[in-house]
Amino acid sequence: MFLESLMKAIYVASLIVLFLSCNTNTANNKSAEDSVVYVTDKIPETRSNINPKPVKTYNETVKSFETTDQFKVSLFETKETFHYLIKISYKNLDAEDTH
Repeated sequence: MFLESLMKAIYVASLIVLFLSCNTNTANNKSAEDSVVYVTDKIPETRSNINPKPVKTYNETVKSFETTDQFKVSLFETKETFHYLIKISYKNLDAEDTH
């Protein structure tokens, strides 16, 4: 008898949790129109001083059966804040990208 009433209570509690969790009208379902964009005056859009030296450089020696090559990636500041020039060098091939 006790086991049957316990099972009924667990069943009813499970149904209540199921119905409450399936509610689709929650505050988490916001669209992009509801988002807020903060504008700050502390970070300028352009840099006044651009450092010609790399901000960060990564070097790695790549050894293969025949040769030993250098893989190098360097990040340089650009005029725009949070935009960097990426220079990549590997096996005497050089590439640049500005994202």
